[in-house]
Amino acid sequence: MMPDINRTNLFLSTEQSMTPKNDFCRLLAKQGLLDPLSTSLYNTIRDPQGGPYTEKIVQVMLIFSQGDPAVKELLATRTIVHRKTAERD
Repeated sequence: MMPDINRTNLFLSTEQSMTPKNDFCRLLAKQGLLDPLSTSLYNTIRDPQGGPYTEKIVQVMLIFSQGDPAVKELLATRTIVHRKTAERD
């Protein structure tokens, strides 16, 4: 499953929502968005034409990293951290 990066980025970047951004981040993280998001990041980094998507995915992950402790804990799961370290190789 490849997340719709443009829609997710737009959704999380909107400041006009009545619902706090942390609530959206927590909901999306608990629904499993971070795993396919990290997979997509890994794939776009390896793709020579993936630059624009890589930047958008990083922006979305930055928003998640600024979330509350529950979101940060989900972001720091073994699978996602392993994938992030594999990107550096």
